[in-house]
Amino acid sequence: MTAPAERLPLVGRDGGCEHLRAVAEPQGPRSESCEECGATARLRICLECGHVGCCDSRQGHASAHAAETGHLLIRAWKGGAFVYCFDHGYL
Repeated sequence: MTAPAERLPLVGRDGGCEHLRAVAEPQGPRSESCEECGATARLRICLECGHVGCCDSRQGHASAHAAETGHLLIRAWKGGAFVYCFDHGYL
C-alpha cells in the first residue's frame, strides 16, 4: 500500500467537478498491479475505493470498474499525475 504522504495531491478541488469535491479522503491503491489482469504499467487508481485497474490502452479494467460501481474518479499511478472523472473528463 502507498503511504498517505506518497499520494499525489488532488488539484482542482475548487473547480467544476462535484465528484472530486465530494472525495473527503482519496483512497490509496489496494494492489501493486491491475486487480483483474495483473498488468503493472499504465495503472489507474479509483479514488473512492482504491481499486487498481489498467487503462483503456491495455484492457480497460479501470473503466470497467467505474461502469460497474459508479465510482467516477481515477488517478494515474506509476507514471502519471492526472485525475480523471468519467463524467467530466480530465481535471
